[in-house]
Amino acid sequence: MINHIYILIVILYPLYMGWDSSDLVRVTNHRLKQEATITQKAFDILKAKCNSCHMTEYERKVFTIENMSKSAKAIHKQVFLKKKMPKGDQIKLTEKEYKVLKEWLLELGVE
Repeated sequence: MINHIYILIVILYPLYMGWDSSDLVRVTNHRLKQEATITQKAFDILKAKCNSCHMTEYERKVFTIENMSKSAKAIHKQVFLKKKMPKGDQIKLTEKEYKVLKEWLLELGVE
């Protein structure tokens, strides 16, 4: 849904404002860089806070930048709904890390 709204805005707003194609390309590239940045930040959190346990306990569920989006719904469920992850008392997510993961999930349309 968010991506559809974004596409409408990206297409219709520039036309309304009389922008040329170079303006549209610049805005689109900026948005793509933002998405890449949030994905990288989310991966850095998953790598640091989740993979340490997953590597020893759940080898087939180790997060990579390539596979993490496939697990987005499960991550949302375990981290935000059930509040079961990360497990234990030693590894905790900071408030900032929660916000980054939430933003990444919202980018993917997972709420």
